Amino acid sequence: MSKIESILAGALVSGAALLMASCSDNARFVGTWNGISPVDMSVRMPDVVRATSVVSVDFTLNQHKTGGPIGLSGKLDVVKSLPGDSASSGVPYQLSIPAMASVRGVWTYDIDDDDDLLVNLDMSSLKVTVDREGVRWLGNVPSAGADSLAAVTATTCERELTHAAYTDFSRFTVINDVDVDKSGSKMSFEIHSPEAEIYFVKAATE
Repeated sequence: MSKIESILAGALVSGAALLMASCSDNARFVGTWNGISPVDMSVRMPDVVRATSVVSVDFTLNQHKTGGPIGLSGKLDVVKSLPGDSASSGVPYQLSIPAMASVRGVWTYDIDDDDDLLVNLDMSSLKVTVDREGVRWLGNVPSAGADSLAAVTATTCERELTHAAYTDFSRFTVINDVDVDKSGSKMSFEIHSPEAEIYFVKAATE
């Protein structure tokens, strides 16, 4: 190897080391963050009165400090409208259905900008579970078969939520402008399709 080649090789190694160190220093987002920005999911569930998701995220850094595992979890809140009857004077019934969604994947730095992240989600790990203990009627309650109607509606909603959560989590495959405040307790970043900035607070450690 010539002297020039040796110098160039050394420069490349040094540059890579500096880049890794820079990324590591900037990885203040590593940890568990609780979302504080509800995301409207009703566009993906047009037959609901309301559907929102509050997403929390957990970043882990691998030993090479080039990326690592990521976990997303969503606290879902859905209100469905059901046809009214004579008991409700024709006014539609409303059923509140809480649920949780989660998915796992791997994140890496975008080589063009180390405050942007690329996320590869394993959608086979997607799980959506309705909290059946938390399902409740809002306002009027059907005079007959209220419990069975609520159970059937919750099961149907769980399938709808799985599709909606798939689409919603897919918005996190590119994360831009990750920003952690000086205290290290607040974080924000942008997701896409559509574009939105969402906010988090650092989860308390036990």
